[in-house]
Amino acid sequence: MNHFFKSVFILVIILFAVTSLYPEQQDDPSDVEMEHIWNEKVVTPSKIEQTANEAPANITVITADELKKMGYHSFVEVLRDIVGMDVNNPGQGQMDFGLRGINEALSMGKYFQVLLDGQDMSWRQFYRNHISTAWISLDAVERIEIIRGPSSALWGANACLGMINIITKSPEKGEGISASFTGGSFDTYNANGSIIQRIGSNASLSFFSSYYTDDIPRKVSEWSDVADSDVILNSNERTNSNIYLKLSMGDFFLAGGLSSADSYQAISTFAVGADYTRFVMDKKFLVLGWEHKLNQDIQLKLSGYYDHYGWGKGAQYEDNPYNGVITDPGSPPLEGHYIRHMKGGDDVFGFKSQVNYSVSENLTFVGGFDYETRDITRWYYPEVWAVAGLDTPEFKTNLWALYLQGDYAPLSWARINACLRHDVHSTYKNVDSPRIALVLTPQKNIFVKFLYGTAFKAPSIHELYYFRENAYYGNPTLKPEKNKTMEIQFGYKLKELGEITASLFDVEMRDVIAYTQRDRSDPLISEDEFPLSQRPDGTTDYSQQDNFGHWKTRGIELTLKVLPFDNFTVFASGTYREAKDVDTDNRLNYTAEKLGAIGIRYNLKDKAFFTLQTRYTGESLLPYTEFNEPGSPYQVLNDPTLSAPGYVTADFALYFPEIMKGLDLTIRAVNLLDRDGYDAGREVLYSVPSRSIFVKLGYNF
Repeated sequence: MNHFFKSVFILVIILFAVTSLYPEQQDDPSDVEMEHIWNEKVVTPSKIEQTANEAPANITVITADELKKMGYHSFVEVLRDIVGMDVNNPGQGQMDFGLRGINEALSMGKYFQVLLDGQDMSWRQFYRNHISTAWISLDAVERIEIIRGPSSALWGANACLGMINIITKSPEKGEGISASFTGGSFDTYNANGSIIQRIGSNASLSFFSSYYTDDIPRKVSEWSDVADSDVILNSNERTNSNIYLKLSMGDFFLAGGLSSADSYQAISTFAVGADYTRFVMDKKFLVLGWEHKLNQDIQLKLSGYYDHYGWGKGAQYEDNPYNGVITDPGSPPLEGHYIRHMKGGDDVFGFKSQVNYSVSENLTFVGGFDYETRDITRWYYPEVWAVAGLDTPEFKTNLWALYLQGDYAPLSWARINACLRHDVHSTYKNVDSPRIALVLTPQKNIFVKFLYGTAFKAPSIHELYYFRENAYYGNPTLKPEKNKTMEIQFGYKLKELGEITASLFDVEMRDVIAYTQRDRSDPLISEDEFPLSQRPDGTTDYSQQDNFGHWKTRGIELTLKVLPFDNFTVFASGTYREAKDVDTDNRLNYTAEKLGAIGIRYNLKDKAFFTLQTRYTGESLLPYTEFNEPGSPYQVLNDPTLSAPGYVTADFALYFPEIMKGLDLTIRAVNLLDRDGYDAGREVLYSVPSRSIFVKLGYNF
């Protein structure tokens, strides 16, 4: 820790010495490339509207304008370009994404809270986030606010490493009807439509819908090594669709969404190379809210919501794909090649209240009360359950929480933000989450943030009660995982040249939940919570979840944007971190120590934008795995792969905002050099997409 504070001190001295050589810069509204980082309004860090440089968090803002210029066609592409973000595709339909060196296999964003217009989008029984176009299309996005750092003090459980708030378009930023269509490599098709319209003097409507499909072939590293040629998995078809509606009238608003993600996955925890494993996930939610200003100083916000997330029709796992023809799983014994149909889902009812009280221009309080009750049918296999004579695994939980935040500016250039939240849950009991931040803006073109916060990731129903006989068991006694983070961030903007931000961070995770190997003679913890017929029978060792992990990660994140001459921009980011398991002193698996990106953009008189970017992902370590797929044509008896090698990719985009009246054109190439690269997956190394080209046409009516 002493090294951390020494580094902070040295960085502050150097940066202030450098910036003191330059005079304070005046804002220039025409300087569009510079403005969004400094003056973009954000709401996620403190639940009150502030500029990004004044907000009490390390926050990245991706605007609709930036999404268009980069040519992105999926949220995963956006995440890969966020400084410090780790993204892996384990081949199971959901992306693993983490931050600052923490991204365990099959975590699927469990240390993040992901919101759509403030609504939690996680599947509660797993606390996982399915980042894809299934929730909402990028065409509907006004901006994405990404917090790097703990946020439980305001937002509660699972805002542990960070938060992502996807904020959709509304009539305040422009009205109209629009549609777009994207076609490209690997049978990629994407259709989107939107209506954004005011209705009378005090009402408005925003409606978005989209459909997305692709089928990207993936190379498996281990099998290709054995075969001495490329072995490609082609069973990767996926389809995402959604409808999202926002309706406001006076102080009332109504928001609701329907979405479906349907994907065939060639890799699962049961089988690699499967053709029939299919993840179908359906989500629907409805929010009714009321926001009212009592006077100039007091604002009230109330909302109630219903949220359902579950397996959809056709969801299934394929077991032992190389073990003969498919047999009927409803007839014992359960062995050989068969399909496991999947059921399970959550029904969530909740209520939120919030009061904003402006005592003066310099002092604001935000307080709130949250309540949520959940009826959960845990993920299970109906035919397997019937053979074993098991009851449907159903659970009910409830949560309530109180929070209070004070935001005080004793000086025009100094702001203090302090917040405390108290959560009470029927399973994991009481958790307190404090946060404090000091934000200094000695000049308009400089900010320094000193940030300290704690956060927690709640144990999920899956971690508490899952079982697979003689193999894997949950643990009903699990405690929440805890995060404590200290951070300093510095930002500097020189109008005529560019901008730079630098962050030093120190993160400590305790009580990390993971499977621990237990001897066959060890008693199962809380064995009464598991069916008698499914408990370990003493014939083999087994694994059970436990709070035993202690991780530390520290490092630096840098972003840079430079305008060396008119209409030309250079942007770059870099990350270095040391992420270790404290108990073993080993580096954490599945994440790279070094990440970097550099790109250029040329603006042809606002008629066309050309962007070229290269991205570097460093080597990621992997644990030794006994890998054996019986019957596979490419047998790997003992998996020798202990790391995912570092790799470089290059992407480019051409964006024409009005090639004809009302018509936009975007051309994007991904992995332009067609370089092999592999994400750090669990079972095998699963390749990033090979070179692909996409063309998008958008029309504004």
